Amino acid sequence: MEHLFLELLQHYFHGPVHSIETVPFGMTNDSRIVVMNQGKYVARIYNRHTKNEERLRFEVELTAYLERCSLSFDVPGFASSKDETKYVVLSDGSLGSLTRFIEGEIPDLSRTSDVISYGWTVGEISYALQQFEPDSVDAVCRAMVFHDFYNLHSLSDQKKIDEFLACPPFEIEAEQIALLQGYYESVLSHAAELNVLPKQMVHHDILVFNLLIDPQSREMSGVLDFDFAAKDIRIWELSICL
Repeated sequence: MEHLFLELLQHYFHGPVHSIETVPFGMTNDSRIVVMNQGKYVARIYNRHTKNEERLRFEVELTAYLERCSLSFDVPGFASSKDETKYVVLSDGSLGSLTRFIEGEIPDLSRTSDVISYGWTVGEISYALQQFEPDSVDAVCRAMVFHDFYNLHSLSDQKKIDEFLACPPFEIEAEQIALLQGYYESVLSHAAELNVLPKQMVHHDILVFNLLIDPQSREMSGVLDFDFAAKDIRIWELSICL
C-alpha cells in the first residue's frame, strides 16, 4: 500500500515528501497525512467497492460548490495534481486524491457549547446542500436511499441481514440486537410513508467523528467525509445527527 501512496504523491509534487504518517480515522478508504511544501494534506486511496469515477467526480463537484458557499466552517477541498486533475488513476487501477487538511478536534458532546455548534452546523450544511445543482453532466445527483436496505451495498440482502441479527459475528448485547431488529422491521413496514417525505442532497454521515471544532473558540472548523453524500430523505440528516 505504501508504494501506491508514493505513486499518488508523485502526481502532485516534485521532489521528496517531507513527512507521511498513518491516520486514526478512515474505515472505508486508506488515508495518510502528508506534509509537503509548507502545506498539510490528506492523501486518500479509495476502496474500489464503494467508490468509482462517477461517484468521485460527483464528490469533487459537490465539495467545490460548498467551498463557494461562504460557510462558517471548511470542507476538504480537492487539490489539483500536476496535470490539473482533482484525482488520479493509479497503476493498479485504484483511484487516489489529495485534499486539504483541516485543523481541529472532535467535538465534545458533554459540553453544551459543542452540542449547540453541532446543531448549527448540521442546519447550515443541510441548507447549503438543498441548493446544490451539479454543473456538469458527469456529476449525477444519484440517490442513495438509506431505508432501502437491500440496495445499499452488494453484500446487503435479506438473508445476510437476518443471519447477522440471528448470529452476530462479534459480541452484541441482547437488548442491542433487539433494538436493531425493531428498527429494521419498523423501517421495512413504513417504507411507503418514508418514500413520500421531502428529499434533497444529504451528507448521510454527519456523525461527530466527521466534524472538527476549534479547541479555543469551540466553533466548528470543518465538516469531513462526503463519501456517502446523495439525494435522500431530508430528515435523515437530523436523524443521523441525533
